[in-house]
Amino acid sequence: MKLQKKKIDLVATVAIDEISIIEKYSSLSKLLRVVAYVMRWKSRVVNKIQFTTRTITLDEVGGRLNKAESICKDTLNPIILPEKSTVTKLIFEFEHRRLLHAGPQALLARIREKYWPMNGRNIARKTLRKCVQCFRTKPMIYQPICGDLPKDRIEQGRPFEVCGVDYAGSILVKSSLRRNAQPTKGYICVFVCFVTKAALLELVGDLSTNAFLFFSGTKKILVATCGRSRLSALGVIDKR
Repeated sequence: MKLQKKKIDLVATVAIDEISIIEKYSSLSKLLRVVAYVMRWKSRVVNKIQFTTRTITLDEVGGRLNKAESICKDTLNPIILPEKSTVTKLIFEFEHRRLLHAGPQALLARIREKYWPMNGRNIARKTLRKCVQCFRTKPMIYQPICGDLPKDRIEQGRPFEVCGVDYAGSILVKSSLRRNAQPTKGYICVFVCFVTKAALLELVGDLSTNAFLFFSGTKKILVATCGRSRLSALGVIDKR
């Protein structure tokens, strides 16, 4: 039995794992300190070692405010932040803490002064949901149980048969279109229908009972705020 010789080729490969500094830190301030330390080290050894130079560019948003002198350059051309980037997440968390745990709208407004995050509204809301302090101090709004509506508000009826009344004013009213016409004091009588939710505005010259009865007519039910003229008018209507 003869043994056959076979030629075998071996290829050695080395898997190089990419080390990302950004993914290693969970704080923007610490990441900035590390990057500053690396840049300082590079400035010291740049003359000793031959480096391959590359220009790092940042995508910026253009606009139509380039001639505005009172706006800073960061606001004119904000840097685009991708939605799923770790740097974007760290920037939002850092500004959220710096603004003393502000809401999503205030946080997004502050971020947009220098950056333009893609889908920034959702990122701001997600930042607040993941904030432990905001979750612990989030107040629980008390929602009282509402009672049943009155019978007069749920039954069918004619418009303004059951209504509420109140006054607004005082206001100044011109009695004519003449140039030298003197304005007089007046009030607005507001009638709100309980059935149709319609509102009726009437101009009243004073707060007397007669003026109120002139516009109120013969309503079935009137609900008014406390007032002498309105209370006395309600008494007259009840007698009718």
